[in-house]
Amino acid sequence: MPEARKSRIAHRPVITASTAAAPGPFNRLPVEILREIFEWASIRSTVSSTNWAFVGPLVWQPVLTQICRQWRAVALETANVWRYINVFDESMEWLKLLLARSHNRTLDVGIHCAAAAQKALPLLEPHSHRLRLLAFEWPVDFDDDTNRNFKICRAVLRKVYKMDLPKLEEFRFDFSENPVSDRYIMEPYKITGLRAPSLEALYLKQAYVAWKSPLFRQLRVLHLEDIATPEDPAMHSLDAFLEVIQRCSPQLEELTLSIGFPLYFPEQESHRPASERVVELPRLRAMRLVWDKVWATPCEVFQFLQHMRVPARAALSITIDYERGNSRVEDHALFSVIPRDSECLPILRTATSMHVRTISGKRTMFSVYSETPGSTTQEGGLNLEIINHNPTEFWQYPVDEQLTDFCAVFAGAPISRLSIDMKEFGAEGLIGAFRNLNSLKVVEVQGALVFPRAPILVALEATQGTAEVHGPKEENVRPVVPGLRQLWLRSLPWHPQLLRSLDDCLDMRSKYGTELTNLRLEVFGRESSPEGDAELEEHHQLFALQMWVQDQLEIVDVPAPGAVSDTE
Repeated sequence: MPEARKSRIAHRPVITASTAAAPGPFNRLPVEILREIFEWASIRSTVSSTNWAFVGPLVWQPVLTQICRQWRAVALETANVWRYINVFDESMEWLKLLLARSHNRTLDVGIHCAAAAQKALPLLEPHSHRLRLLAFEWPVDFDDDTNRNFKICRAVLRKVYKMDLPKLEEFRFDFSENPVSDRYIMEPYKITGLRAPSLEALYLKQAYVAWKSPLFRQLRVLHLEDIATPEDPAMHSLDAFLEVIQRCSPQLEELTLSIGFPLYFPEQESHRPASERVVELPRLRAMRLVWDKVWATPCEVFQFLQHMRVPARAALSITIDYERGNSRVEDHALFSVIPRDSECLPILRTATSMHVRTISGKRTMFSVYSETPGSTTQEGGLNLEIINHNPTEFWQYPVDEQLTDFCAVFAGAPISRLSIDMKEFGAEGLIGAFRNLNSLKVVEVQGALVFPRAPILVALEATQGTAEVHGPKEENVRPVVPGLRQLWLRSLPWHPQLLRSLDDCLDMRSKYGTELTNLRLEVFGRESSPEGDAELEEHHQLFALQMWVQDQLEIVDVPAPGAVSDTE
């Protein structure tokens, strides 16, 4: 045996019964602190769930009872740890155990198996007065007996209707088709008879509540997703649904309408609303709209939004799908998606920052938000995501046109900062953006420059306005973004023409009286110590470039995208 190995074995600590029983740091925590940690962990675990139909992670509570005797004793005495219940199979032993250990605490219960629901509800009925959240979520596999699945669902709902739910604050229902099967779209379920006077949050997928239901009067959260149009004609009117939102409006804080929706929107040839109803949402914090086949004029998203009045602090998210053959893309298509009315969308007059990027040619993502002066606190905002399901085919709405149109929508906003990832955008889109965003002071660009004519430099050399025919000079012509003061070019591959091209661009802009205060270049692939003529040329170009930058010129060497730095 090598001497080094003998030495390691000789110095290895020996574990005995006495050392194993010695109190570790976690065993020295006061019981009150340990209990608070357990309760905090249970709340965080529930909140961080990614699927809205899940109450929390699968099953996590047993871990607390398997660390040591003290943890087990404290966990068993902490009833709040056991109030979050998920049921995934027909075995009811786990449900019985948690119902007992949670004592008289309120319950958050999620049932994720059709067969389990039939067995679980009789056990839950004696505890119905404790239910705070009740969620049903299981996919329908149409390879199984479809009628049997539907009958189970109806039977489950009938049992829920018979329960008194005085403390129920959230009800979640998702009994939709299996994502791998698109052979059949079922009639959505109608939720009736829910006796929940304290209900505040309603999440429904492939299900709906009649618009006349009193449940809408007290909602803070309304989430409606993937609802096929029901046979009930009372559900088809946009005006009737606006009335529902109006009844919710004093309390409504979150609103989500996703994919299918049980309405027939009127066919409008103009952008004027078909109804005069205006819905004020003074407490709204978040609105999320997910729509497909939106390119008719004006589209359904537009028609819905033009009736809304949301506060400036609200965060709006719009996702729209493009499908070839199902969508008709017209000129300036985004004008028919987002109403250019600041009374409807205050962000149109308050936005100060914009961020733009694309993902693999399949998605274009635009974000605008307002920053509080003197801080980085964001207030209000709008996120727009345009999805192209056929990236290999010709896209009727090129990304450069999307960028130009989106910036035109926000042309009246005091946007002073633009951050853009240049992977998919060209000079045409940037010129359109710059001509619409006249208040820009900071531009941050990420992505490779293509020489000899890099799109960002071509765009910055563009002008706007008209020249005086008889004047001695072009008095009405000015460069785009005349107020630009800070330019950041990030993640650029080093190129011998980079500094010279920047010098030519800034020289041209200086002729119109515009100069930068700060220029920062983050490059990769540059020689660490150029020598001879290369060093002299680089110093000469840096000196020339500094003439157009009033304060700070920085060149920073960074790792190539995807490379691991030496410090990692």
